[in-house]
Amino acid sequence: MAKLEDPIDQEEERLIVKYLWNQDIEEDISQYKSFLEYYAGQTYGMAFWKGSKLAVQTHADIRHIIGIFSKHRNSGMAEIYAVVKQSFPGYTGDVKDSIDLALRLWLAVRRPNTLSLSKSGDDTISRESEPSSLIDFIHRQVPSVSEEVPPAESELDLDFTAHNLVQYCNVTIYWTHSLADHLKFNPVGRELLIYPFKICLYDHQYCNGQAFAEVEPRRPILSNDLIQETLWSLSLLFPWKDRNKNTTILPKRLLRRGGEKKTHTLHTCPPYDYKRNVNDYRHWRGRLVQLQILSRTQPKSLRQALFDKRNTIQLYTLWTAVIVFFLTILFGVISSVTGIMQTKASLASLEVAKQALELQRGSTLIEQGQKDRV
Repeated sequence: MAKLEDPIDQEEERLIVKYLWNQDIEEDISQYKSFLEYYAGQTYGMAFWKGSKLAVQTHADIRHIIGIFSKHRNSGMAEIYAVVKQSFPGYTGDVKDSIDLALRLWLAVRRPNTLSLSKSGDDTISRESEPSSLIDFIHRQVPSVSEEVPPAESELDLDFTAHNLVQYCNVTIYWTHSLADHLKFNPVGRELLIYPFKICLYDHQYCNGQAFAEVEPRRPILSNDLIQETLWSLSLLFPWKDRNKNTTILPKRLLRRGGEKKTHTLHTCPPYDYKRNVNDYRHWRGRLVQLQILSRTQPKSLRQALFDKRNTIQLYTLWTAVIVFFLTILFGVISSVTGIMQTKASLASLEVAKQALELQRGSTLIEQGQKDRV
């Protein structure tokens, strides 16, 4: 069995994809490249950090815990913790980190705070504020807004894209691997968090069947409306028509991890439909409204304003003013140069006339001298 610290070969990658989403991929797995890189980094990091103190030691162990999640989706977190604990009989430590790792990799959520040791130091779970089930825990993590936006203000602009937010609003895009942080915006640093694994959302929505015998037929744990709204938002921010811009403009402002600019290919999946009315979004409505307000702000620099195509009249007016300004400077420079050249020519003519006058005066003096001698 492949250990967590070992490199993941293509066979193991296909096995991971098959188990997580029941996608039997024989050849090309390039659309999962970004996720598999994230998966490899997370598993290797946990193995390096925890070592033998980690309950899961192989990729099969992670798949086993994911199978428990799938089978006990309607069970409380304390019960899931106990089942995971019993499935590693030779392990005497805490399984919280292993549960946390499996939750991040499969469901893109963090471990609940209720998974904490009691004051007595044993392996019991504090049941205070415990979610009723794993599904309930996930629902608590993502935002939900009940108040609707007035119809006159509910439609998102046609130019509401990640490209325009970066190009005209000075926004820096940071990738987040937590669904709960999707579309979070920090106005101080003008930083926008986006969940990038679009292919995983596709698979969560359409997965079915049974990958392994000990796991019941896979039904999505993530709610369909959460998956659909997230896919809508990604299709809005990264429209299919801008797929070339995704690899040219955006990487200049992406989050640097480990000194490297990490990019994601969001257009390996087929085009996905989307909604422009924020009232169609229950989870991301508030964050979309905030980004809509941001997208309507004026550019912060002259360079941004010169290329802001959202308001064509303002753009043409600004470019006309810029052209007139530079033409004024150009004509001013030409006039100055012409005046200087004319001044130099006048001075040269004056000097020639002065020399001619001196020659004429000298000639007159010579003639006068010759007459005097005669």
